[in-house]
Amino acid sequence: MKLEVWQLDPAQITPFYNFAVCTALVDAGCSVRYFTSQYLYDTELGDSEKVRKETIYFRGLNHKWLLNYPRLRRVLRGLSYPIGHYEFLRAVRRNRPEIVHIQWSRVPRFDLWLISRIQNLGIPVVHTVHDVVPLYALKGDIRPLAAIYEKVDCLLVHTDANKTDFLRSFPSVSPDKVSVIPLVEYKEAVVPEDASRESARRILGIPQNVPLIGYFGSIRHYKGIDVLGDAFLKIQAEHPEVHLLIGGKIDPLEKDKIPPVSVLREIPNLHLVEGYIPANETWPFFLAPNIFVLPYRHIYQSAALITAMGFRCPVIVTDVGGLPETIDGNGWIIPPEDPGALANAVLEALSDYDRLETMSRRSAWIIEERHSKMVVARTLVEIYRELLR
Repeated sequence: MKLEVWQLDPAQITPFYNFAVCTALVDAGCSVRYFTSQYLYDTELGDSEKVRKETIYFRGLNHKWLLNYPRLRRVLRGLSYPIGHYEFLRAVRRNRPEIVHIQWSRVPRFDLWLISRIQNLGIPVVHTVHDVVPLYALKGDIRPLAAIYEKVDCLLVHTDANKTDFLRSFPSVSPDKVSVIPLVEYKEAVVPEDASRESARRILGIPQNVPLIGYFGSIRHYKGIDVLGDAFLKIQAEHPEVHLLIGGKIDPLEKDKIPPVSVLREIPNLHLVEGYIPANETWPFFLAPNIFVLPYRHIYQSAALITAMGFRCPVIVTDVGGLPETIDGNGWIIPPEDPGALANAVLEALSDYDRLETMSRRSAWIIEERHSKMVVARTLVEIYRELLR
């Protein structure tokens, strides 16, 4: 008999990850329903016939013009959040899934209410902790999150380092209910059969034979885009033939913390593709570079890292969160906020292409062995079934 699992991410914070988990669970023999809201950024979101998706949250707020007013959108979504929870609870009472798996807790007060009522029905609740302390709570009170984590039946984190950080941040939570589940690989687009570094560079307008550094993802202060800019200027001082590719959307609420687009565009050999990049257009950003960099100040785990490694790209990461554990010695680890160290690592990487080729093969092996959908789904199913015993 199929295990009935309901996944919940009201705000679609990690839509592609969620779909990867849902489809993997279906392939592992589960029946899955995914409850969320409409994703406004990308019409190419990978909906699957395998998974029943129900957009019960933020109805009436699915207008793209709201993306131009992030503060207003945040307020309106906050006001309608409990309405979605009420509808979700009604569906739970009618259909009685065996497991409810929550991906994010954004409004802990209402989430705690929902979790309590689901558990009162005898249904275990699993919660993935993607960020041990979410960015919105870094300078705030994490006690509401502690109440959530104490209440749920099982907590999932993505690396052993994340588990250590979690238990240090939330000492009231029993270590026995915290499990490590590697971040699942999910390529955000179907890669063409003839895709190659050459075709990727041709699409992006980048010369074929130049050394290229890659960065992809939302452009925010905590991701160290300013550190990368400073490092690139140091690299160019020694090797002006090196190019840098940056792809991603600048967070409108952080424009005062990161270099202006006008400044970035003035840097020689810097290729900036600014704005939201649809899923089916992302693959060239991972195939084109010789080396992929993640100069983050703060993070626990990175989908961009998993994706880059899945595309066989060697990586340079900062010594934060679970990034060093994920690359497992297959790459460079540097201190955060150190442009000099980043520049030196890039120059070392680009000095030995044979070494990069060896690293690219091991990156692909790491992803296949530890982060594939099959591996992650099997581990999840084991956890679900243990909760039901």
